[in-house]
Amino acid sequence: APDLLVMEFVGGNIADTLRASDASVYPELIRAASLDMADFHARGFWHGGAQLRNVTLKDGQVWRIDFEENIGEALSLPLAQAYDVYQMLSSLMSMRGMPTHLMPELGQLMLDTYFKANPDPDVRQALQRLARCFCTVARLFGPVLRLFSSRDIQGFLRVTDILRELRN
Repeated sequence: APDLLVMEFVGGNIADTLRASDASVYPELIRAASLDMADFHARGFWHGGAQLRNVTLKDGQVWRIDFEENIGEALSLPLAQAYDVYQMLSSLMSMRGMPTHLMPELGQLMLDTYFKANPDPDVRQALQRLARCFCTVARLFGPVLRLFSSRDIQGFLRVTDILRELRN
């Protein structure tokens, strides 16, 4: 049909795989997702729906699904790619079923792996601009936001803590 795309099965998503795995496997899965994103971006692409639930793994190969968000027409390529990095990091930092005490280390691993593989200064600069905005919000409203148990709010605060290092 004109508005239907059928793909072969490309494995389970990394978010579910993380939740079902032992903590010893987390770094390997985070590195795989980060390296794939870095390679994808280095080839000039952006995802637009880069949450870990839209990244799958089959036979050791990473795949990307769910491309319906067309942010590429509204954003420059570096900003669209920085948004991808933010989405992937945010999805990890607010994921249900993950030990929260490991999240900062895993988030930093994600960011470090990505930028080691794709040191694009334009993407880093775009993410730094986002970090400045988010850090301002967290500085102004963080004491109140920390009172809420919402995983999305707490995830935002964890992302902000990780991105704070990028501001410099």
